[in-house]
Amino acid sequence: MALVLPLYTLLAVAHRCSTCGTGRQTRPPGCSAVGERPFRVQARQFAPLPEQGAVAVEGRFARESIDTLSNASYDRVGGGRRESAMVIRKARAWVRSQPLPKLLGTIVGTFAVLGIVVPLLLVGSQRWTVYRARKTHPAPGRVIDIAGQQLHLYCDGVAKPDEATIVIDADIAAFSLDWVAIQRALISDHRVCLVDRAGYGWSEAVGGERSAEQVVLELHALLVASGESAPYVLAGHGLGAVHGQLYAARYPEETGGLVLINPLTEEVLSETYSRGWQRKLDYYEQMRGLTASGLLKLVRPLVRATRPPWVRDLPEDVQDAYLALLLDRAYYETAIAETEMLALSLGQVRSALRGDLPLQGLPLVVLTAARSALPEAAPYAEETAATSEEIVAAHRAIAALSIRGERRMLGRSGPWVQVDAPEAVIAAMRDVVAMARVVGEP
Repeated sequence: MALVLPLYTLLAVAHRCSTCGTGRQTRPPGCSAVGERPFRVQARQFAPLPEQGAVAVEGRFARESIDTLSNASYDRVGGGRRESAMVIRKARAWVRSQPLPKLLGTIVGTFAVLGIVVPLLLVGSQRWTVYRARKTHPAPGRVIDIAGQQLHLYCDGVAKPDEATIVIDADIAAFSLDWVAIQRALISDHRVCLVDRAGYGWSEAVGGERSAEQVVLELHALLVASGESAPYVLAGHGLGAVHGQLYAARYPEETGGLVLINPLTEEVLSETYSRGWQRKLDYYEQMRGLTASGLLKLVRPLVRATRPPWVRDLPEDVQDAYLALLLDRAYYETAIAETEMLALSLGQVRSALRGDLPLQGLPLVVLTAARSALPEAAPYAEETAATSEEIVAAHRAIAALSIRGERRMLGRSGPWVQVDAPEAVIAAMRDVVAMARVVGEP
């Protein structure tokens, strides 16, 4: 009823204007022949044409010339008003010829198409794009079934005898393709595995808690099922570094070393960073809505904030797949779940690594970027500031968890260390692999 009443009002107005006459009928005051606002055109007067002779030809030529000039002037001044009036006239004639129920059905049907069919087409088109991306760009590694859950692990390279395998775990809202360039630089003499956590990349999304404890359980099951031999050097970025610490605490016999790249610490839970985290959550919620409605595919070429700036620094052969996989709603749902669980995840690590030297003599390198995103920054913001002393102190404390731990400051790096300082990241991984081999020797 809320829709029918305004539509009925609209039709009533159209019906009122349709009473305007077109010849034999009497027009109501203020109505024109086409139902527009009243306007007057002064008729041109022409003398009667002679019936014969050269004068008749001359008179007809003069009349045609006057008509041509008049029409040309009308087109220039009116800007196509005549064509618009013709369209309106035809539309009004059609409206007059239709019964009211049919008009109501037409309008309601049009709104139904615009409100239901078009969104369905947008959603279907976007999902088709994601499906086609996974077909056009199939998973580079193996998708392994873990208790009914499909998880992607991409391993490449050959490790030397008795050498640890490097396992790279990305930050929040990041996945394996963010680290392909680092992997390619190492596989000539190392075995390197890239992990897609559930909901990212080619890994299937799952519901429930996305805390560090849950992720570590899944990672352990994935590595065992893959047949990749331990020990592992766990290289984690941001939230991935949180997972690496907890993995080392839970499975020390499988952990050969840690490379913690700009690890998240409990300092980021302070009031200083609260606005930034809320902006990130709001952004992920908006993007989830755009992916659910199918609009993200349309607006992304036009809105810079929907495109990660670091995509341009990825290898060219993975950029299309990367952007296509960002159209998946699960990507943003996972980012939301991990962000909301961040405090719990950091608390789980703190509880697992209590006491003096809980990691004992485990080879450990902590990489600190000289510049960090602003505390209140939204996702994809490129503005940075010098890393705070609180973060630097927290990284020193993480390095002190092992007698073989060290912290390295990366003077020219921003928060995306693998893009800004890839050589330093590669060197740290090589160093920890070498230290792990020495520690493992009898």
